[in-house]
Amino acid sequence: EPNLQVLTDNGSRIDFGSLPEECSTSLPLVLVNCGTCSVPLSLEIRQPNDLFSFADGSKLSNFTIPGVVGQQADGEGVAKEINLFVKTAGLSVVQPRVFQTELLVKLGDTLLGIVDTMVKVGTAKLRTKKSAEPVLFNCLPGETVTRTVQLRNCGNIPLALEAVLEDMSQGRFACEQNMIIPPDSDFVFPVTFTCSQTARLTTSQHSLQLSVTPNGPKHLISLQTNVLPNKESIQEFQTSRPVLSFGVIKKADTMSPSREFNNNEAMPSVFPVESDRSLINFFSVSVGTNEEQLITLRNSTSETVCLNMIIRETDNFFLAVPAGSVSTSQLILQPQGTHDVKILYRPTRVGMDNGKLVLKPQGRKVGGKSFKASISLCGVAGSCNIEMDGVEEVEANRYQLLCQQSSSKNMVRFMN
Repeated sequence: EPNLQVLTDNGSRIDFGSLPEECSTSLPLVLVNCGTCSVPLSLEIRQPNDLFSFADGSKLSNFTIPGVVGQQADGEGVAKEINLFVKTAGLSVVQPRVFQTELLVKLGDTLLGIVDTMVKVGTAKLRTKKSAEPVLFNCLPGETVTRTVQLRNCGNIPLALEAVLEDMSQGRFACEQNMIIPPDSDFVFPVTFTCSQTARLTTSQHSLQLSVTPNGPKHLISLQTNVLPNKESIQEFQTSRPVLSFGVIKKADTMSPSREFNNNEAMPSVFPVESDRSLINFFSVSVGTNEEQLITLRNSTSETVCLNMIIRETDNFFLAVPAGSVSTSQLILQPQGTHDVKILYRPTRVGMDNGKLVLKPQGRKVGGKSFKASISLCGVAGSCNIEMDGVEEVEANRYQLLCQQSSSKNMVRFMN
């Protein structure tokens, strides 16, 4: 008679526990032949079995376990390990639900036994604040800065996450590699950046990858490191974003003379950053599409300039950076150095949009106020169809329009 043992993780059944939607995992099942003869076995997953399968995706597995040769201690034999998989891709549940099936162990047509198999499927969805991205790390060379990322589990079962941060030459990121967020709960996730002592003064983009486990969806969090030359630059950038605060209005006779602007204070004669354009026009951009244009910024001084760039007075213009579309960014301009900046126009309605790109060098003030400049942004959303009578094509992409100037003289204009 066959002498067969079935071994599972808990000794009686295959229980995958709780598993989120869009995930997959596996558990081992070990069959041990303690007899001396070979045993041809069949494992069959009974219907309904949509979630469960073997490694090759099938519902049936056939194999033979050799018998024991020679002497062996009691309970020992020849083992065969089979992995059983469960996949929840495409499944949607409102409340946690238990899915069950049976694994039939057969010797030919003879049923030797049944192994109960189950999994509890629920919702575990990660939500992040895209409006808070990129997460900024402003620091000096050799300094360590910690920032927090706001996470939320919008599901009804615990959310397990695995964090992965990319390597970089400017420094090192550090964070917890694994975390669990309870159902319907917020989680503050700290990320630490240690800047290298030899880091260059520059701005760079990075990504924090959060993967739902086991084998679930991946989410990317945008990070931005700004290596700055001094503490004043860090404070300037941290306080340059729009804020709302309250205070008491002082009467004119109580104003401190030291706070009054000195009219004799010399205004810098030249703004430290030059641009090749003072106005950026976007014409005929279809609603729902994007169009990019480049501007070139140049540091005209002999000192390094830390430049804050802010899009204001519009919801349709953005700065295009490697991490995506943002309204605020920063770059480091080396002395006499240049940098290309991408401006993105994304109209949401037909018509005209206006805004401005504000340039604020850090640590540069006049009369206690920030020294800044702006570049006008103008976009026209829609499509165009221009027709002109009397235009003659002279050559490829070159046309001639005859204009009457006087009764005795004709004027010809060429248009590309």
